Amino acid sequence: MTGIKVVAMLMAVWGFLSYVYQHYLDDRRVQDDAPEKESSAPAGCRLCSREDGKPVDCAMPIRDSAVAEQGAPRV
Repeated sequence: MTGIKVVAMLMAVWGFLSYVYQHYLDDRRVQDDAPEKESSAPAGCRLCSREDGKPVDCAMPIRDSAVAEQGAPRV
């Protein structure tokens, strides 16, 4: 392998590992925050959640039919 190919391979591996590690950190942060907050908002929805933890009626349409049967608007 030439030097350019080695550098390209190292950069590709570095990018992939960074991608996987960022997903690991995001999942870990979600798991750490989950016991503290109990909200009616879908996971990751920042538009419908409040800082004080009080439930808010979500105006965003939800595509999941099981959740839509519970009263949320369906697309």
